[in-house]
Amino acid sequence: AKLDDEELRTLFDIVHASLKALDNHPTTHAASRREAEEAAAALYCLAACRQVDRSAHNQGEYLVRVPRAEPVIYAVITAALFGGALLLRTGEKEDVPRGECVFEVHVPSVGRFPDQDFERALYVAVFRASPGTTEVARETGPLTPDQRADLLVALRNFRRVDKKAVALIIEKPVDGEPYRDFAREQKVPVMLPDETAGALLRIEPTLLRAHIRRFWGDLQVYKGAVRKQSAAS
Repeated sequence: AKLDDEELRTLFDIVHASLKALDNHPTTHAASRREAEEAAAALYCLAACRQVDRSAHNQGEYLVRVPRAEPVIYAVITAALFGGALLLRTGEKEDVPRGECVFEVHVPSVGRFPDQDFERALYVAVFRASPGTTEVARETGPLTPDQRADLLVALRNFRRVDKKAVALIIEKPVDGEPYRDFAREQKVPVMLPDETAGALLRIEPTLLRAHIRRFWGDLQVYKGAVRKQSAAS
């Protein structure tokens, strides 16, 4: 059923109220608490995704201008427009999570070969924790055939095998947008943060972030488990 804005925001309130009710029962088993928190996270992500106006997006276009916001909000927009599991993990900022497969790609602002610079920067973002990535970041020119194949297979597996919501965030776009063709060919959304791009959200990004920050603070078992997984990896 189609929900109006007030009904959507009521979903946020229901989740908060349910988690607070759990706090009144300190004897709740940790496994039961985790199940309740996972259900709350699913409902909360659903409510957040419904705050994205899909009609404002040019269907079939994988290059998207989005309001400048937190990586978690980019993940919400990605899941709403392109589908995939919206998986949360602890981010650099402890008060808000981030999307597991939202990669911030730092493309050099000046370069002779923008498309090659983009793919190299993307490789570094995707394989940031892998051995040898530092050396790849220091090199110039196109990726080797093996490196490019590894990159494309990783992106494909995130989307097609793991069914995750994947997005590439270009913080400082270069002229000519060399990643437009890459996004279309690989069917991976590339997002360009833009101060004037507010049409996609039916809620202010700062307000949505405040909702998410409050929700993240309400979690106990689920958030702790996510933090341990992030530390282990």
